[in-house]
Amino acid sequence: MNNKVLIKLNIPEIDKAYNFFVPVNERVYVIEKLLANIVGNISNGNFSSTSEYILINSNTGRIYGQNEIIIDTDIRNGTELYLIITGKKIAIRNKLTINKIYKSINLLQK
Repeated sequence: MNNKVLIKLNIPEIDKAYNFFVPVNERVYVIEKLLANIVGNISNGNFSSTSEYILINSNTGRIYGQNEIIIDTDIRNGTELYLIITGKKIAIRNKLTINKIYKSINLLQK
């Protein structure tokens, strides 16, 4: 399966994590939308699949650009990512979540 990578996707919004194979030849925004739709379906509507998202690498803290192609990033088999909802309504709540993520990343790097 050279055209896909296995990732662990953490969803702080619903406090769940899932493993997914994602195609390496797609742009980040396509993968974000695909993953959001899947998580929305399997979480029985507890996760909004109609919002905007960012993907964050849990080891490096890197936020991936929407137009990056997966194969051109550092996403490889076993990469652990966070899918975070963005937007004005939830910015404060997710800012706290992002701060927690960055704090845990900084602790890991010490």
